Amino acid sequence: MNPRTVLPLALVSALLLAGPAAAQSAADVAGVWKRLGKTERFFVLEAGEDGSITGRLTNPPFASMACSLELKLEGDKLTGTAEWTEKVDGKEYQEGTKWEFTFKGDEIKGRAEVIDWEGGVVYSREWADYTLVRVERKGLVTQGEAEEAFGDDLPALGTFAGGWLGAGGPWAAALEGEELVLTAVGHHDGAVLRLKDDRGTLRGEVKVDGVTSKVELGFNEGALSGRSSWIAGTLEGWAPVSFTRLDRTEAAADAGEATKPESSEGPLNGVWKRDDGLYLRVREQGGKVSGVLSAADGKPLCRLTFAQKGGIWVGLANWGSYETTWELGVAGDELRGRCEWSDLHEGKLVARGWGGRSFSRLGRLN
Repeated sequence: MNPRTVLPLALVSALLLAGPAAAQSAADVAGVWKRLGKTERFFVLEAGEDGSITGRLTNPPFASMACSLELKLEGDKLTGTAEWTEKVDGKEYQEGTKWEFTFKGDEIKGRAEVIDWEGGVVYSREWADYTLVRVERKGLVTQGEAEEAFGDDLPALGTFAGGWLGAGGPWAAALEGEELVLTAVGHHDGAVLRLKDDRGTLRGEVKVDGVTSKVELGFNEGALSGRSSWIAGTLEGWAPVSFTRLDRTEAAADAGEATKPESSEGPLNGVWKRDDGLYLRVREQGGKVSGVLSAADGKPLCRLTFAQKGGIWVGLANWGSYETTWELGVAGDELRGRCEWSDLHEGKLVARGWGGRSFSRLGRLN
């Protein structure tokens, strides 16, 4: 055996495990590309179902010009023609130039014909080397295409307060004056989206990664859905975006009745039935007032500690991964006030607010 023909065992194994390289397709070429040089040029390439590749130059050297592309990909070779069109004094002139490039992931490198022409007459033709790099879309949402947003009549903006699941993760919504303000929670560096009611459509802007995206949302079947703008080089477009409400715990029947009680006239000890059928058991022991909120079957839902503050009972409810506040006043056999509700995402608190609550004391038989 000739030792020069023997490959190391480790190299043989690596070659066998690597397998054939994944074939590139026209879809891999689709996107926005920037041609490097003194003057940057931006091309948009699109893949057809038949494997063809078409494109256009978004910033031609003169306003009177346009450039379209007809390309094909064979292996890593990207070839075809660029068709230049110019309108001068009511006349249209066209001329083609050749492209011969190699496509590798996020880079297209090779050469293209360059011509000097005027009035349809080509005075010179030569080859020039070029490199094109992929340009990523930037914005709140960058995938897909979207049309103008429409929806049902908008309710009062305050009803949208709470937690929503949207682009990138959860958002906390709150009413600030005449604006609905959504703040990203745990993503997009806490980006803030400010929206105003514009004849039934919520319109606003949000800054993400140094880029300002316009957002337009309609109200559809309980969700906010519409579109968000993106940019890629000189190209701009719209991508679909939507926000859906998060599940709410401790939701009261009417948040509009969530007023702070004025005073508390009696002790909190005893068993109270809340307006949603849950039971609050409170007792004082060792100078501390504590309680448990339970389901009808006795299963504990949260534990509370109470203290008198400003003439009312203020409770801190511990739900395990988060806490909420209660503010209650006792008037005979009634307990009234407000409890915080919570909107959660994957067990984490996104938004909170107040809900009006009432309790009735259960009678004790001796």
